[in-house]
Amino acid sequence: YALHQRYGWSKFIIVVPSLAIRAGVMNTLSDFGLQLAQLHGLNHAIPCFEYDSSKLHQLKSFIDSPTAAIMVMNSQSFVGQGKIISNEENEAPLGGLTWLQALASCRPVVVMDEPQMGMDTPAALRAFDDMKPLAKLRYSATHDKAHTRNCVYRLTPAQG
Repeated sequence: YALHQRYGWSKFIIVVPSLAIRAGVMNTLSDFGLQLAQLHGLNHAIPCFEYDSSKLHQLKSFIDSPTAAIMVMNSQSFVGQGKIISNEENEAPLGGLTWLQALASCRPVVVMDEPQMGMDTPAALRAFDDMKPLAKLRYSATHDKAHTRNCVYRLTPAQG
């Protein structure tokens, strides 16, 4: 909400490592979305949805809409071969681009929740790069290694 208010950034993807964490994130957004909106001068919560490869119309709306939106997805949804979102044989109805290429065109802000849980593999890092994110934010209480390349701010457990 603060990034949307301060910089006008509008597309946010929260990537989680598991179904349980995805459900928790969705509950938090549902429970506190309006409060966060009001705190940041908005009169409505930023719409959010769970990525589902059988509901690609939601992804198309996310890509096409000029308004702010939040998509929550598991890293397994786009990392690896045969995934609908990253498969080059599955063209999005957006000028012949793949879904991932179309998603990259809206320059999302990617929030990685617990990235040490499978999001630091070479395949995952390539997939994140393919999204061409405006920014990548890494959140974890237990980072297993420091990522200092392009690091803007780092809060350690001792600082928290």
